[in-house]
Amino acid sequence: MAKFIKFNLTNGAAAQPASPVDPLLINVDNIVKYVATGAAGVGAAKSLVIYMKQDKTGIKNVEITATTATSGAAVNPTFKDGELNPLIKAFTQALTANPGGVTSLCQLGKDNNATPKQMYWRAATWA
Repeated sequence: MAKFIKFNLTNGAAAQPASPVDPLLINVDNIVKYVATGAAGVGAAKSLVIYMKQDKTGIKNVEITATTATSGAAVNPTFKDGELNPLIKAFTQALTANPGGVTSLCQLGKDNNATPKQMYWRAATWA
């Protein structure tokens, strides 16, 4: 298992000094649990919440939202009930990939829309 999980946060309309892709690294040793949020269908935002050991700054979790827009805009992906959550699938694949490596990329696939759309990690909110 890699030491860090890397999320490429999409911000296609970024003006300097921001960049179109901002990498976020999560130390796997700090992960306690993870869950997906957001109802099936298109109406609700979809996100992955990673709970971590509390550090000196008081940070306990990070919520990373998904989108189908290359610009990083909030366009909710479509999920179906009864199927494996694509956010959990991508995260568990990244956790178990790259034995002995330093980083493993958590890359999203396509959503469950009638015409599947590529998903991207949009933003991270720390709490």
